[in-house]
Amino acid sequence: MTGRRRAEADGVENPRLSLQRFVYDDDGFIACRADENLVLGVHEQDSGHAVNVTLMHRRVEDIHQRWMIHDNGYQPHRC
Repeated sequence: MTGRRRAEADGVENPRLSLQRFVYDDDGFIACRADENLVLGVHEQDSGHAVNVTLMHRRVEDIHQRWMIHDNGYQPHRC
């Protein structure tokens, strides 16, 4: 599934969202600065290998939308 189709499947259909700025908030979301209900997340996969990051609607209960970024910019792998 292409990135555009995946975004449309998740309900994000605006092509102008490709040039947006993002912020990291205190709850662990990386959110679109223009619309904080749009966040970066990954779809759950069993493989444990590389995954595609997609823009999706914020769901507080979805752990695949939460990120850990340390003060020095290091982002540990999710286990």
